[in-house]
Amino acid sequence: MFTCPLCHTEYQTKRGIDNHTCKEQQRIDKLQSTIGMTSYRLFIMWRELKYKKKCSVDKEQFSHSKYFKIFYDIVVKLKYLEIDNHKEFIQYMVAISMEPVMWTDTRIYNLYYNHIDSLSPEEQCNRGIETLLELAEYVNCDASEIFDKLSTGDIIHLIKKRKLSPWVLFGSDKFKNKYAEYNPEIRKNFNKNIKLQFWIESFKNNPAGAILVQQALKKANL
Repeated sequence: MFTCPLCHTEYQTKRGIDNHTCKEQQRIDKLQSTIGMTSYRLFIMWRELKYKKKCSVDKEQFSHSKYFKIFYDIVVKLKYLEIDNHKEFIQYMVAISMEPVMWTDTRIYNLYYNHIDSLSPEEQCNRGIETLLELAEYVNCDASEIFDKLSTGDIIHLIKKRKLSPWVLFGSDKFKNKYAEYNPEIRKNFNKNIKLQFWIESFKNNPAGAILVQQALKKANL
């Protein structure tokens, strides 16, 4: 007789127990996965940011709570949307009093993206510089060459994911030189995707911010 130590289901043969997977085993496997471990880390982060005190809930308790599935689904969503600044995301959710059960709603991410867009030019510039320097290191090129390595599709993708801002693009002489080389069709598609008119108004309304961005980009050799 072969018995599952988790759910105590009995089998007559070893083959039977080898083919057996119970809910308890599935729970343990999910918890020990990369997504499961990240789920627990984000749960702890949320509790401590919300209640401003250390959270004593251990992994086992978490895995048996209603929050396990909630945060597991959140991590899957964050990964799909390529949101890797988890602390920033959770801080914003706490700031707007949004409970985790709502964090997989697409409307929440629109709010979050609008929040990123409302950051100061300097903050958006710092985020963009960090992204570009990481990419330059990844493709093994000098920072000054990174715009030559990125396609318009790459840049649009980075902007939509809020990893790069038009504050950075149009504050960079190197990008503006690249932009000037785009043919009319590519430029038209690019302008539409990044909502160029909105950013033109932003630059006009904040000349001091534009100067700060330009200075930071030159310092970073971008």
